[in-house]
Amino acid sequence: MTPVDIFALYAGLMALMLVVIIVRIIKIRRRLKVVYGDGNEPALAKAMRGHANFVETASFGLIVLAALAMMGAPVGVMHVIGALLFIGRILHAWKFLTDGAPVAARKFGMLFTLASLIVGAGYLIIGAVFL
Repeated sequence: MTPVDIFALYAGLMALMLVVIIVRIIKIRRRLKVVYGDGNEPALAKAMRGHANFVETASFGLIVLAALAMMGAPVGVMHVIGALLFIGRILHAWKFLTDGAPVAARKFGMLFTLASLIVGAGYLIIGAVFL
């Protein structure tokens, strides 16, 4: 696999995950009969915040992966960063979109996500300045 292939893999996985999140919110909206906003429904507000958080962090994580691919980063580095990002987003979304997920899912989700961004940023900065 090339770095571009690895970027494409994680971008595709994130896109599918976004679809799952959107469908989950649609189901909550239908169940609660809320068309716009959160309808002052805590479950919907929580799910909407989880969706927003996914979009905020996953999109930037994918930008980092794309930049790494353009730099020709090693495939191992790309996979570590992509896997950390993907697993982190799954864990985080699990807590926001379900009732049974443990609180630790959110914590580890953010930990993995932040680790992917920090490692990716470090590699980009070092690569841009020194390589």
